[in-house]
Amino acid sequence: MAHVGAMTLLLASTPALATAQQWHMGVQGGRIRSSIDPAAVATGTLSAGVRTEAPRTAFGLVGGIPTADDEPLWGSASLWHRAAITGERGFLAGVDLSGVGFLSHDRTPGAAPLPGGGGIFDRTPAPPVPAPNRSGHALAGQVLPLIGYESATVQVHARGGVAHFAARLGGGRVDRTVVLADLQVTALPWRSVALVPTVRHFSVPDAKDATYAGLTVVLASTRGRASGTLGHWAGLRGVGTPWAVATRAGVSPRIAIDVAARRDVLDPLYQQPAQTSWSAGLSYQIGGRVGPARLPVPANYTDGYATLELPARSSDGSPSIAGDFTNWQPVRMDRDGGKWRYVLRLPPGVYHYAFVDASGRWFVPKDVPGRREDGMGGHVAVVVVE
Repeated sequence: MAHVGAMTLLLASTPALATAQQWHMGVQGGRIRSSIDPAAVATGTLSAGVRTEAPRTAFGLVGGIPTADDEPLWGSASLWHRAAITGERGFLAGVDLSGVGFLSHDRTPGAAPLPGGGGIFDRTPAPPVPAPNRSGHALAGQVLPLIGYESATVQVHARGGVAHFAARLGGGRVDRTVVLADLQVTALPWRSVALVPTVRHFSVPDAKDATYAGLTVVLASTRGRASGTLGHWAGLRGVGTPWAVATRAGVSPRIAIDVAARRDVLDPLYQQPAQTSWSAGLSYQIGGRVGPARLPVPANYTDGYATLELPARSSDGSPSIAGDFTNWQPVRMDRDGGKWRYVLRLPPGVYHYAFVDASGRWFVPKDVPGRREDGMGGHVAVVVVE
């Protein structure tokens, strides 16, 4: 999840990328597979899917058609959501929820069986479980409570919780629970560059604990974005170096070329074999904002106090304001001539807010600077305190 923090900060700070929810469909070819398939990587696969992206939610559906007859057809669905409350000084608390589902249909009974154990995370090796084929399903989920701090140039997130993986493929079965904790820092030293160091610790029942450390660099521009990750498993000799690179280049407002490659050497939860995978394809944006989003605008900020305004003509009756700085609880605004105003003390950072009229309707007028879609059919305004 290293890219999540990096892209959230870049989305809020880079004019080339929209912060609202976007829907994409795409086709890819390469040496690819579902991330939770316990078997070895497919030699060649065509895939097609649809996905959506927003700062705190991601969802995707993918189907794979291997080019080799002895590889199974597969499909997967994934969902990630961060439910968090942000305080007035940029501190937040919440939970990250994620889940992945996988289905497989083997076209040639007698394919490779599901691995039954062994390796660095299993102290009681067992022979492979005989399986007539690899048809079946797998499910994985994570619940990770988190605390953190977010500002205009840095995010710090600490999480700790559990992940569970269950697979029923052919005659093989796997049920595994892992306790994990991680610390991720996302720094934005320049407007279109994010640096994301991550440390992640896994505690596997009846097996050796493992700690991963890595660094992700994300670059964004008006034409796309690129990322690279280099990692290391502490205390584990001979496992190799995990890495990943990915790039997206826009060829039109809606069409982009995606190229990615990665090397996975081990995984405490899925216990997949070491593998290198790659893919290349096209994606087409079918929903959401097209083109650059407007920059967050600087607040009217003096001596540590920010002033947010709403033209009086934009509201019937006395409006309220709600945002990150009020825990999204409506607070009454004050009338000052032809404007409604709200003055509060704010530390530097990026803040989201909206207005609430006397009837309880949430709104952001079109002429409010920093207005943008919120990904749920409404709008928010974004303001920067520097």
